[in-house]
Amino acid sequence: MASLENLYRLSTLQPKELRHHVERWMVELLRAAEGLPEGAGEYDEVKDRILPMLIAERTTDPDPALWSHSPWLGDLLIAYAVDNDRTIAYIPRKHFETWSITEDQLHEQALNNLIARSEAISANASQDEDGKISLILFQTMDGYDAARILLPTLHERLREHLGSPFAAAIPNRGHSSLLPQRQRIDRTNSRSSCHR
Repeated sequence: MASLENLYRLSTLQPKELRHHVERWMVELLRAAEGLPEGAGEYDEVKDRILPMLIAERTTDPDPALWSHSPWLGDLLIAYAVDNDRTIAYIPRKHFETWSITEDQLHEQALNNLIARSEAISANASQDEDGKISLILFQTMDGYDAARILLPTLHERLREHLGSPFAAAIPNRGHSSLLPQRQRIDRTNSRSSCHR
């Protein structure tokens, strides 16, 4: 099974390049099927493209038993992936074991890369009828918006707008919505967790 999320994201951002994106995606899919995913290599070759991703523990795509990951909160895991030009390749556990680094080093590298990638992003905010911020939404379309809740300074930067603690709705790896704890979260449509 192959995810179409990256193809959809690229096609949405650059609709005139749809044919190119589909052809490139198909080539990368064939490479992955052959066991040669783009970006697979030595740690020093890919370390600047390793990023964290939030996934549910019960997911089968990717199967957590096969990929490098760390437990995070509730049934959420932090998976590690190599960001390629048009695909995101989860790091197989067996491949990670050849790198001679610790899981803490992998996590630190991924988090530092996410911090660097997130320096210039903006978020969309919505206000309630009293003028208080009722929702902050990350929507960069880069596939890492859910993981941005891991940013070390996020709480400090947003607590003046949302209060502390605030809640996070994470419907999938590419989206996150942050809202004041006082608001009710529809748990049937999103995964919720309290960020402290």
